[in-house]
Amino acid sequence: MSVIRIAILGAARIVKAALLDPAQGNEHVEIVAIGASSLERAREFAVLHAIPHAGTYDEVILRDDVDM
Repeated sequence: MSVIRIAILGAARIVKAALLDPAQGNEHVEIVAIGASSLERAREFAVLHAIPHAGTYDEVILRDDVDM
């Protein structure tokens, strides 16, 4: 089974419980990017949660390394 590369749109508090925690330890899921309306917020969230890429919504949607 291959890895599903996920980008998150929105840096709300629910993301940790709804997406990050379930993805942690799942060898078939990789969180590759976070997008938010504020680039600063996306970057802060990415650093806090060790997400490799941060950007605006549009930047994240256009990434070619995202499956979902």
